[in-house]
Amino acid sequence: SHPNRPLVDSVLNGLRVGFWPFADGGEDFPETWDEGTVELADDAAEFVSRYAEEEEAASRYSPPFGTELLPGMYAMPLHAVPKNHNSHDLRLVNDHSAGVFSLNALIDRNNVGMRQDNIQDLGRNLLHFRQQHGDIPVWLYKSDVSKAYRVLPMHPLWQIKQVITIRGVRRIDRCCCFGSRGSPDLWCLFYSLVLWISMKLFYVDLPLAYMDDNFGFDAQPRLVWYKPYRTYYPAQQVQILRLWDLLRIPHKKEKQLFGRTLTIIGFHVDAQNMTITLPKAERMDLVKHIRDFLRNAPRRSRSLREWQRLLGWINWGSNVQPLLRSALQSSYSKLAGLSLPHASVSVNAEVTRHLLWVADMFERGGGVDMLSSRAWATSDADMVVYLHPCL
Repeated sequence: SHPNRPLVDSVLNGLRVGFWPFADGGEDFPETWDEGTVELADDAAEFVSRYAEEEEAASRYSPPFGTELLPGMYAMPLHAVPKNHNSHDLRLVNDHSAGVFSLNALIDRNNVGMRQDNIQDLGRNLLHFRQQHGDIPVWLYKSDVSKAYRVLPMHPLWQIKQVITIRGVRRIDRCCCFGSRGSPDLWCLFYSLVLWISMKLFYVDLPLAYMDDNFGFDAQPRLVWYKPYRTYYPAQQVQILRLWDLLRIPHKKEKQLFGRTLTIIGFHVDAQNMTITLPKAERMDLVKHIRDFLRNAPRRSRSLREWQRLLGWINWGSNVQPLLRSALQSSYSKLAGLSLPHASVSVNAEVTRHLLWVADMFERGGGVDMLSSRAWATSDADMVVYLHPCL
């Protein structure tokens, strides 16, 4: 009878029979389609083969079933890419956008997309706490789920669309994977229920999640012993770990962090001084990428995908420099109405001027001082100005 019961039922039913990634029909698609394989470098090929063996041992991949596709099967290529821009470690990505009859073409892009918790949500929660409790010390914590998407089983009729081919050998990928347009929504559907359980049954206050990153703060001064890791953690963080253990959600000790200051989803948060900043190394990487984008543009143009990656990175950084967002308008005007990822988009003088200004601002540093961002009452204002919004 709980109002969240439909959500609970939909997620539990998904875990019983497997999730379906919001497919849009595909009546014109062939019964079987093989997009082939991608030639991988030696280190990438070795990584992919080792990954497949580990996934098969965990029953997330099926055993090999031969070299030919059976009716209803689709095979998409695999890639091995660096985990982030400054790492040599690799992660596997399924290219569900490859070819004319890609799996992502079955999923309407207008039916996916969600707002994840971000660093500004944490800032608002901290401000609200400070207004009620003053400047008492708090613990910041961050806990990560291991193999987040891989926790979710896919519906059997979708599993046969996820054939992977490694060195000519075919396997079925049984679980949610990186590269599918529907995967982020499926994970957030599932994990929103986990967060709800953590609040209602495990009494975790104001838990936040950015995909597989869980974060928040705890005002209890005493740390609590977590036996599996033989380590003390903030009490609220221990409650989350215990819930994961109960639900058999995998996690690793090195990804469970806490402190008075902490880097959370790439931002340095100081709960005592109430500041959020972008670490210098990340700032300078972003500055270099913006300038390389403008300097190396062949014939003053870049692909739509390169534009989108750059603007996504700048938007991430603008969490601590929100006033820079206005400088992106000229870039968004260039991309309006475009959808082909490899389409060439020119870089004009206006965009160059605006993006160089953004790079200069990030290079100077700065961040958000949350104490200066408190919400004041109108009666506290020195001046009240009313503006007419009509054009």
